[in-house]
Amino acid sequence: MPDNVRIVGDGNFGSTAYWTAALASNQDLRINKGAEDFNAGLNHAGKDFLSLWVAEGYGDESTQFGTPSSPLECNINQSGAGVFDFAGRCANFYARGGSGTARWATVQWRPRNNQARFLPAAVDFTTCRLVRGVALLPDTVTIGSGGLWVYDGAHTVEPHASNAPDIVALGGTLNLRRDFASLKVQGRARVVIELDPGVTGGTVDIESADAQVVLIRGDLGAVSVRAGTLDKSRLAAAAACSSQTWHPTSTEIRERGAELLTGTRTNIAGGPRVV
Repeated sequence: MPDNVRIVGDGNFGSTAYWTAALASNQDLRINKGAEDFNAGLNHAGKDFLSLWVAEGYGDESTQFGTPSSPLECNINQSGAGVFDFAGRCANFYARGGSGTARWATVQWRPRNNQARFLPAAVDFTTCRLVRGVALLPDTVTIGSGGLWVYDGAHTVEPHASNAPDIVALGGTLNLRRDFASLKVQGRARVVIELDPGVTGGTVDIESADAQVVLIRGDLGAVSVRAGTLDKSRLAAAAACSSQTWHPTSTEIRERGAELLTGTRTNIAGGPRVV
């Protein structure tokens, strides 16, 4: 049983009139239905909830959860057990970490409408799972040891001075502008890599026939293309990788200009199909 369930009410998220109990740290919160635009009562920076579950019955395509100047501000951590799960509908969901260790431990963004935008700021996600919709992770959002998982939707990760997460893309589109420790691209995922000048990304593994990586800018670690496509046709600046390994089930779309991807190259059993 959830500790605290919200009934349909007005746009004041924190109003005690619409919760089964006053909001407090370590509560399991659940919003099951309604389509309120939450625009007040959103500052709970001093609270650390156990969870916030927004169910399929909440929201529609125009619903606004918070505003740019007044996001939902709280922690959902509880020593790593915290879960934020959004499965409703909305236009925009604005969020911000709370005081102290600003952290939402596990984030699951899986809205019912693909246009729903997740717009967090100033928070660390231990694990972030982007299942559908749209997410913009700016330079104030970091991703921890659980990594970033992309299943579908269209998402952007902006540059960060020091955060380099592990990333697994299984579907959808990821615009990757941040350094990363490792990138695995599987399923029907498409990842566009555009790093800032001077940034060297981590290892890249393309592992499925329908997977694709488009390289626009950035040095890389070891690149392995077991299947799928590495597209270098939009390369905007010379790039280097520590090594590149091409299997016969892979496709290489070559550079169209003078800028090349260099690095020790190994062709397995004849190497890729070249376009």
